[in-house]
Amino acid sequence: MHTMAVHLTTGWPLLAAAAALAVIVVLVVLVLLAVRRARRTAAAPPDPATAARPPAEADPAARTAEGRSPGDPLRPAQSPGEASSRPLGSVGAQPAPDRVAIGGTVTADGPSIGGAAPAGNEPVPAAERRWSEIDMRELAAASRQLARPVLRGVVTGGSGEPLADAVLTVINVAGGQAGNARTGADGGYQLTMPAEGGYVVIARGLNHEPHAATVEVHGVLTTCDIRLASSAGLTGTVADPDGSPVAGATVILTNTAGAVVSALRSNAHGGYGVTDLTPGLYTVTATAPEREPMALLVDVPPTGIARQDVTFAPRTLTLAGTTRHSDGRPLADIRVSVVDSSGTEVATTYSDASGRYRFTGLRPGHYTVAASGYPLVSTPLDAIGRVEDHDIRLGYAASPATAATVDEEYAQ
Repeated sequence: MHTMAVHLTTGWPLLAAAAALAVIVVLVVLVLLAVRRARRTAAAPPDPATAARPPAEADPAARTAEGRSPGDPLRPAQSPGEASSRPLGSVGAQPAPDRVAIGGTVTADGPSIGGAAPAGNEPVPAAERRWSEIDMRELAAASRQLARPVLRGVVTGGSGEPLADAVLTVINVAGGQAGNARTGADGGYQLTMPAEGGYVVIARGLNHEPHAATVEVHGVLTTCDIRLASSAGLTGTVADPDGSPVAGATVILTNTAGAVVSALRSNAHGGYGVTDLTPGLYTVTATAPEREPMALLVDVPPTGIARQDVTFAPRTLTLAGTTRHSDGRPLADIRVSVVDSSGTEVATTYSDASGRYRFTGLRPGHYTVAASGYPLVSTPLDAIGRVEDHDIRLGYAASPATAATVDEEYAQ
C-alpha cells in the first residue's frame, strides 16, 4: 500500500523573510525605474521652440515680476520677508520637487496631480511626468509573486531512497494544471502555487508506479512528501513434485546482501506475490512441513513482474534403529539393507559399535529391512515418514518377522 506524508509548516521566520524579500524587490524596481528615466531624458530631443530662443532673450523684468530670479527659471527668488508674507499653502512657497508625481505633471510651480500645467508654464515631457505602464506591471507582478504560496517536498522510492528526475504535475479541483516540476538529485522539488486551496499532486518516476495525492496548500509554505512504489515485483506458485499446490508454505525473499526483503505464506492455491521490489538478484526460499527446503535464484527486471515457481524435491524419509541379539544385547558390524517392493536393494549400511544404523534419503513406500551376520532376518516396513526406532533382533533361534507402519504425524 502506498503511503504519503503531508506536513504543513508556517512560521513567523518565513513571513519575516518574505517581507524582507518584498522590500528588496521594490527597491530594485525603483532603482531600475530611475535609471530608465535618466536614459530617456538623455535620449529625448530638445524642444524646438525653446532651442530656437536663446537664454539671453528671456524677459528679465517679466521673470522678476513673477518672483523669480533671472538665472533660475524653476525656483522663485524670495526676499527675506517674502516667505512670511505669502499665504500658507501657496504653491509658490514650496520647493521644486525632485521626484516625478504619479499620474500628474511637474511645472515650475510644482507638481500638478492628475491635471494640466498652469497657464504660462512649460509642462515637463510626458515621459518624465508619468511612470511607464510596463514598470507598474512589473512591480505588481513582483508583488504578486512574493505573496504566492510555495509547495515543496521530497519524492522517495520504496526503500526511502531519493528519486531524481521524477516528474510532478499539480492540478486544481477543476482539473486544470496549476504547475509542474522535476525533482533534483536529492529528490526535492518546489513549486510556486497560484493561490491557496486544495490540489492534487501527481508524481511518477523511472521504474516506479505513478502515485496521486491530495494536498491542502495553506500559508507561506506547504510541504508534501511522496513515496513511489517500484514497478518491479515477483510472483509464483509453490507445489509438490506431482504439481499439487502447497498451501501455507513459507516463502522468504533475500537480497544479495543476505537481508530478508519479504517473508510470506502461500495462499490456498499455493501462490505468492511480492511487489515494490528494487530491480536485481534475489534468492527465493520455500519451506513446508514434510518437505526439504528449496532455494532458487531469480533476477527481478527494472519493470514488470517476474515469475518464479518453486517445486519441492520428492519427499524423503529417514530410517534408523538398532540391531540386537535375541537376548537384547546390541550387535555391532551387522549388515543392514533396504529392499523396495520390486526386490531391488536400494540402500545398505552396517551397524556401529552401539548397534545403531541409519538410512537417509528414502522415498516413502513399502520396504523390507534385512539384517545378516547371524541367520538372515527380514522385516516388512511401510515407510511414510521418519522412522527412528526400527530395531532388528538377530539370533540362532527363529525370530518372527515384525512389521512397522509410521503414521504421517511423525514425518520429517
